[in-house]
Amino acid sequence: MDNFVQRLKILRKHFNVTQKKVAESIGLSGRRYNDLEVGKSFPSADTLIKLADYFNVSTDYLLCRTDNPAKHTFDDLKAYAASGSEPLDLTVFERSVVKKLRGIDSSKRAAFAELLDIDNQ
Repeated sequence: MDNFVQRLKILRKHFNVTQKKVAESIGLSGRRYNDLEVGKSFPSADTLIKLADYFNVSTDYLLCRTDNPAKHTFDDLKAYAASGSEPLDLTVFERSVVKKLRGIDSSKRAAFAELLDIDNQ
């Protein structure tokens, strides 16, 4: 459970949200959510799914069964099987970079691409 507690804290801090905000968003009391973060209790399956959806990670990631936070839908798996290529699995950090990158203007995006020595498509 310690690893779950650490993952939960890291995710919440990464997304810069309060315990109260997460609790309200997933339908828990603030005290119940705090109990999860300090390891006093473990979430029900329903709460675990709500947490994974809120942070956009897989339940396996929350449970420390994988270090890859990406969650895959059935449609993702069908597309992967049909394409024969590797899935695009991004870490939470990588998703944050992509999200920020999508929000910057084209001149800054070009400078970023040049810095990384990649094509700016």
